[in-house]
This record gives sequence, structure tokens and C-alpha cells, in this order.
Amino acid sequence: MDDFLKSYENLKELIENDLFDDDDRNKLLFKAIKDLKSLWPDEDIEEITYQLQDYPWRVKRIYQFIQFDDETISEEIDIHGFSLVFLDARNYLSDEDQEDILHKFYNLAYKSDKPKISSINRIVAGKLKKIQKIQKRKEPESKNEALISELNKLPKHNWEILLTEASEWELEGRFIKILKSLIKPKSVIKKSDMSYVVDMFVYLIEKNYIYEINSSEKSELTKKLTYNALIEAFEEHAKKT
Repeated sequence: MDDFLKSYENLKELIENDLFDDDDRNKLLFKAIKDLKSLWPDEDIEEITYQLQDYPWRVKRIYQFIQFDDETISEEIDIHGFSLVFLDARNYLSDEDQEDILHKFYNLAYKSDKPKISSINRIVAGKLKKIQKIQKRKEPESKNEALISELNKLPKHNWEILLTEASEWELEGRFIKILKSLIKPKSVIKKSDMSYVVDMFVYLIEKNYIYEINSSEKSELTKKLTYNALIEAFEEHAKKT
């Protein structure tokens, strides 16, 4: 297990290395993927996620995408630097949408001395929003208002936790701005932002950015209360729709 944990951390660091079209990184990344694939234990993914202490979404996507054959892995590294966000988004994108994203990404990369892979993540988020692939739900406003009313009751320190976590998720600026505003005393989710906030939280829960925490670790207590309160609110919301 130690070798697996070290191999995973190595791959995670290389994925987080934001340089696109870097030969040294690409070679190391290809090797790291191959190494991790050979070391992945035959255990339940939830148990593995617990051992890795990493985001469930990332653990599941890494496991999914390292199953590619060598040729496909090499191609994905060359095309977009092995962006997990882009690979995952393909389930929602047409070939034309994918080509448009890559075209915009390459234009940005061409203009930069040090092109960043994270640029494609922002382009993907914009595309998904534009074509409404974040499973937007047109619900009666009264039901959204009831849900938002529950969210507005969350303690301010819960929004601080969410802001800290969201900063690691490479989400679009509008959502981050809303989270920052909700830390302030007496602040609430604005009516103009209600549908957007609901859609974003639905997306984050469905993608396991936000997930139920059963751990009794004191270090995760505030995060546990925050995540579980959100999930409970959305589960109650779902029962009414």
C-alpha cells in the first residue's frame, strides 16, 4: 500500500503541475500513470479514497482514466495535458464542442510563454454552462426559494469552509464571488443568484466535490457539518420536486 500511496501522490503532483506542452512533465506523467495503474489495489474505491485522503471526484476520475491504453494516454497528454476536467466533460460535450474548447485553449497557449493546463478547465466550465450541461433544473421558484432560505441559515463559518474548498476546485469566478460575499455578517443569497447557486450545488454534489462525511475526526468536524448540512438540504429539496 505504501508504494501505491507514493505513486498516487506523485501522479497527483504531476497533474497539478500546470505547465502545458512541457516534454519533461509529459514523460514523467506518462510513466507515473503506468506505475499507478500497475499498483492500484483491488479494493473498494471508497476505502481507497479514505486511504488517499483526497477528493473522491479526483480519485474516481484518476482511476477511470488511467485505464486507457498506452496510445490513448499518450494522445491525451499531448492534446490537453491530461486534464481530468476535460476528460470528464466529454460525457456532456459533442465533438464540435470539444473542438471549440481545444481551439480556444490552443489560442491561449500560443499567446503565453508558459501555457497553463488549468486554462482548459475554465473554458470547459464556460462551455458547460452555456449549453446547459450542468443538468440545469427548471423548478418552480417557490421551491428554490424554500431551499435558499435553508441555505441562508447556515452559519458564516460554513461558508468560509466552502470558500476554502472551492478555491481548490477551479470553479468560475461568479460562484467564488458569491461565497466570499456570504461570509460577511447579515449577507444572504440574492434572488438574482438563486437558480445559479442551486444549479452549482447540485453539480458539486453530483460530482462528489461535496459528499457525506461520516468520519469522527475532530479535524474534519466543521467540514463534516458543512457538507452534511448541504446534502441534507438538497435531499429534502429533491423530495419536494
